[in-house]
Amino acid sequence: MKRMLRTVSVLGLALLSYSGIAQRYITEQFTEVSVFKNVAYDSNMAVNIVPPNNPPLYKQGLLCDVYEPVGDTETERPLIIIMHTGSFLPPIINKQTTGNKEDSAVVEMCTRFARKGYVAIAMNYRIGWNPTVLNADTATAQLLQATYRGIQDAKNCVRYFRMNAAGFKIDTSRIALGGIGTGGYIALAYAALDKQEEVELEKFRYSTDPYPPMVNTGLFGDWNGIGGIPQLNIAGDPFYSTDIDVAFHIGGAMGDISWMDGNEVPILSIHCVLDPYAPYEYGNVIVPTTGVTVINQAAGGKAVQDSATFFGINEIIENRDYQDVFSARAKLINGGNEGLFPLILDARTPNFANQGTPWEWWDSTVMKSINFPYTGAGEEAHNNSMYNNPDMSKTKAMAYIDTIQGFLAPRVVCAMGLPGCPANLSSLNTPAQEKVNVYPNPNQGVFRVELVSGAEPDHVEVYDIHGKQILTNQGAELNLGGHPAGVYLVKVHSASGTGTARVVVY
Repeated sequence: MKRMLRTVSVLGLALLSYSGIAQRYITEQFTEVSVFKNVAYDSNMAVNIVPPNNPPLYKQGLLCDVYEPVGDTETERPLIIIMHTGSFLPPIINKQTTGNKEDSAVVEMCTRFARKGYVAIAMNYRIGWNPTVLNADTATAQLLQATYRGIQDAKNCVRYFRMNAAGFKIDTSRIALGGIGTGGYIALAYAALDKQEEVELEKFRYSTDPYPPMVNTGLFGDWNGIGGIPQLNIAGDPFYSTDIDVAFHIGGAMGDISWMDGNEVPILSIHCVLDPYAPYEYGNVIVPTTGVTVINQAAGGKAVQDSATFFGINEIIENRDYQDVFSARAKLINGGNEGLFPLILDARTPNFANQGTPWEWWDSTVMKSINFPYTGAGEEAHNNSMYNNPDMSKTKAMAYIDTIQGFLAPRVVCAMGLPGCPANLSSLNTPAQEKVNVYPNPNQGVFRVELVSGAEPDHVEVYDIHGKQILTNQGAELNLGGHPAGVYLVKVHSASGTGTARVVVY
């Protein structure tokens, strides 16, 4: 751990020289930030946050804090919304020290984005489920429903700021959405979940006949917050767009990698490689509150970025002349995924002792003095959080946030089309790009590739949706017999250049 902290600290120091290049949205331009607290962006039906979460549901006002640079004369600023962690329960009740828009990491991230010239939003969302429930189906269903409510709230938050853009001086054509921990799950789902069948995958259904989906969109409304019954969802205004330009997650995971289909906005991932609760690649999602597995085979930052590279959704941030030390470090360890920054910390035993949130910090004295809802509740939350962050300190957290901000800054700028995006190097130091045709496409696994230029292929590589090479072939005729139906990436190399195409096998 000490070795990694030194590395991150060096990156933080290097930020001083990086910041010497004054560029709005890349480096901090303002010294003061104003915060408008508890702006009501919506209200909706919420569950009782205290287990066992008994009915009735109640109408909850949904609040956010708005961070703006003091002295800014711009009348249209890009917007960044950040969602907190917390396992869909309040701090202390979730047996952790974090879980709302006042979390130190959320405040620091919003403050830094505002200093760079953004309007930054620290957003609360509906929380509440019963972590003590023993039935696996019920536990998974409650957590999925909580996640779903969070997605709907995020959509309505985007709508609210589009609706009130003039008052907050927001450029509605440039909006980013990010999340920390639990908020990362919401951000990833926001970016990828867009089909009914994705809500109704087998693992998101009850395990007993007739196997109904755990999230009934007829009752809860759809993922855009539209429809449902008024007892469960107050529908958002469909006339305001929920489009965003880029999503990022700092921890957390995607419910299922099949949600990604190439129609997503660019996605950026910062993830601890040994995160014990959210998989870095593929694995089970475990709730820190209970240690119970609630989602199997979720996709973490590495898996999401493999898929992003496969589908080309991050092309706008790729092949750029990044000159900062954060990008240089990422390039050494991210396996070629431009949207990924893996955080590598020393391994600990048992696995649950590994660190997944080194950017968090809190006031230990204040936390341990809390004796609600029972005596010693604050000290228990402190001890639980320290288990996965044993050398917690503001200094350590700020060093990690230096790295997170340094990695995100130029990529968010590129994804939003803002000034300061590093130059594209594709035409300077990469082979010529060939256009590839696939015949037939879709097909049953047998197909031919051709280069539009007429050049003969030297060799062809085929990759699956996870970025794994499954075939290499000398020649233009390919046979994927034995491989499942799905989408594959074909990369064709020739003497005159390289080209790629996607092929659908049914």
